[in-house]
Amino acid sequence: MKVGTTYSKKQYKVYAKLYLVTGIIFVILGTFFTIVFPPLGIIILPIGVLFIIMSKGFKKSSIEGGHSEEVENFIATNEVNGYIKFNDNTKQALISPKFNPRIVNYSDILDFGLIEDGKTLVTKGGLGNAVVGGTLFGGAGAIVGASTSKRKSVTSINVLKIKIVVKDMNNPNAYINLITTSTRTNSYIYKNYCEVGQRILSMLQIATSQT
Repeated sequence: MKVGTTYSKKQYKVYAKLYLVTGIIFVILGTFFTIVFPPLGIIILPIGVLFIIMSKGFKKSSIEGGHSEEVENFIATNEVNGYIKFNDNTKQALISPKFNPRIVNYSDILDFGLIEDGKTLVTKGGLGNAVVGGTLFGGAGAIVGASTSKRKSVTSINVLKIKIVVKDMNNPNAYINLITTSTRTNSYIYKNYCEVGQRILSMLQIATSQT
């Protein structure tokens, strides 16, 4: 069985326990229903066994897999809510520390932007203008206002993420997902993630200006 590297060893350990407990519960319920109501028991029992098998895979990954030592030992001088970490001493950024982490040099970051439902709201060039004008730090409205009037009719979105282009022909794009489910644009959740995205873009701007 191939070990996983998507999550940290600690996260794999938590998943291993969670799936094991869930699997045991399903096996107990499945055994019970096999006696009192066989059709239901036959459905539940295999699910429990599957969860237990999956828990063993997570346990193996918690021991042999997980993030690389470089990621685990990354020392941050600044970070944004666990979405991205910066080390100004080594001039490196750790993108998405918790899920599919990736370490890149500040000098390898070519471009970055905020993408909403496939449309780019703010780019590195646009961000620079916003910073100079002081617009970027005006709250969530700064990012919302960076789009055209067409956005006035948008009441909800499904995706809000940061795209970072790096100097790597084999894997040029890195993403930081902020919103992945349907969210109303007048909600607190949307405004909060806009502010998070805004801070990430600001710090990326500062980091790349150091190279």
